[in-house]
Amino acid sequence: LHELGHVLGLGLRVHGYWDDPQPVPPATRNSPFVALSWRIAPARGGTQEHVVSRYAEQFPLLSQVAFYRFERAPLTLAQAPRVYGELQETNFPSLYATQELFDDFAETFAVYVHTMLLGRPYRVEVLRDGRVVQTYHSCLTDGGCPRKFAVMKALLGE
Repeated sequence: LHELGHVLGLGLRVHGYWDDPQPVPPATRNSPFVALSWRIAPARGGTQEHVVSRYAEQFPLLSQVAFYRFERAPLTLAQAPRVYGELQETNFPSLYATQELFDDFAETFAVYVHTMLLGRPYRVEVLRDGRVVQTYHSCLTDGGCPRKFAVMKALLGE
């Protein structure tokens, strides 16, 4: 579902193409979906303008989340409850959605289809010594991101 979400996001021009030579292509710059969780950071000190999370300053741990880094991961498992606590305060539907705007749309699509259309549960439990210390429910299922929910509902013709 996630990969299909990438195809859908690009095909419906919800955002620009991730390999576009422009740092922030017009389809990304003008996207109402992208604007829900992302902002354009201006070029500074030799860097090009780029897209950053609207939550980066408020929730710095979310900016450090790095999937598939394994032993080079900047965060530890002990930080998971705090990370998921921060995530619960955002409009990202999953932790993977925090990675970049393209994954945000793909995850929004995947979680929406999984939970709303297929009626399947979505819950992340953080365990310590076999006991649940944190439970995360997606903002799509707990009402925490109504505008993203509405985008998916409209795109899928519900």
